[in-house]
Amino acid sequence: METAAIKAADAKRRNSNFRRELCELYTKSTMMVEDIEVVGQHCHVSSSLSSVYLMCVYEEEGGEGNVGVVCIDTSSGDIVYDSFKDDNMRSELESRLSHLQPKEMV
Repeated sequence: METAAIKAADAKRRNSNFRRELCELYTKSTMMVEDIEVVGQHCHVSSSLSSVYLMCVYEEEGGEGNVGVVCIDTSSGDIVYDSFKDDNMRSELESRLSHLQPKEMV
């Protein structure tokens, strides 16, 4: 697409700066079925969009193991949150990751 825009520009502007803009942002956790037509046919979207979690993890400073998590199911808008005290191996966090299986983490 960018190549076509550059070719369409006249010859004297071809060596000048080219402006780029971000129009849409698609990630695994934000991709919805209706977005397939926008992205194109090279995109593969799983047929099971039942739980598409975007997870944010916060660990309190100080090394006491206080952890907070927030998960947003972008397909339904459901929000799951929890805070807990974890051990050094982060087994509680691992358990939540295994259960929720987020598509992305922040």
